[in-house]
Amino acid sequence: MRKIKAKMQEKLTKKQTGITLIALVITIIVLLILAGVSIAMLTGNNGILTQAQNAKNKTEEARIDEENRLNEYNNIINNYVSGGITEETPTFDENSLTIGDATNVDKYGWKVPNYTVQAGDMTTNVWRLFYQDSNYTYLITDECVGSYKPSDYYGEYTSGADVSTIGQKLNPMLLTDGNFFINSYKFRNILATAWLTDPNKWAEFKNEDAVFAIGSPTVELFVKSFNATANSNGAKEINLKIEKGVGVYGYTEDTTSGQLQTSYNNGIYNNGDIWWLSSPYDNMTMCEFVVNYNYEQFSDYGLVDSYSYYVRPVVCIPTSVFDSKYLSSLVNE
Repeated sequence: MRKIKAKMQEKLTKKQTGITLIALVITIIVLLILAGVSIAMLTGNNGILTQAQNAKNKTEEARIDEENRLNEYNNIINNYVSGGITEETPTFDENSLTIGDATNVDKYGWKVPNYTVQAGDMTTNVWRLFYQDSNYTYLITDECVGSYKPSDYYGEYTSGADVSTIGQKLNPMLLTDGNFFINSYKFRNILATAWLTDPNKWAEFKNEDAVFAIGSPTVELFVKSFNATANSNGAKEINLKIEKGVGVYGYTEDTTSGQLQTSYNNGIYNNGDIWWLSSPYDNMTMCEFVVNYNYEQFSDYGLVDSYSYYVRPVVCIPTSVFDSKYLSSLVNE
């Protein structure tokens, strides 16, 4: 009897030992699986350690950027306090005005949050970088303003000779062509250009840093800006030229439908409205350039005696002033 019990006890012990070993093997396998999963989560491009390092790097970059800006502002404040900087009205010689080579192209369309004016026709106060060269920087309103039929406003102008020096300098192809000063009332598109580029008519849109404002960009300023960003937008550049003949005098171009998309540079070329450009179209004697949102292109359907469209004011700031007071505050939104 004792022998039987002993054998049973021996079998039971062996059985218990077998179960314990199996459990141990399973446990080890589970631990290895968990270890593999944990390692995968910790390492690799999307691993916790990599993400943590990226977050650390971005935090450090933000800290350095903030520190640089604070130092910049601190230096400006100290210079003012110590008398190192005096507030002066920017100097401007309109006869030297040109549309030079584009600079800071990657920031065209960025918001300029610290440029503000209190103009009657504006419902928002958002301005964007439109064009910049080494001498002058141009900002454009985010929105279109007013609703204007040029014939209601150009009556005080009698010929192309009434186009301001600023208007001539921002339409240099017309000026170079030598026929800008057409002394004929039938060329009412030239008279509309005189009104749109008269800085006295749009002065409410400029602040103390701006040297002039006009009703909308000229077609040459528009094309310079657009072509500077065409490559980054994957867009076809605009080829601008002058047409002249019987009943024809002004610019023509080769834009096609879909070329001026609102997604380009935060809508500085097409924001979903129809608005005048400050240059005469070539096709008709009473026609002004407009940006037509329906076709996302330039259109010749802007009869200055018949149609009321918006304007989109542009202000000009010396680039040295803009870079020192506004450039570091630009926001891409």
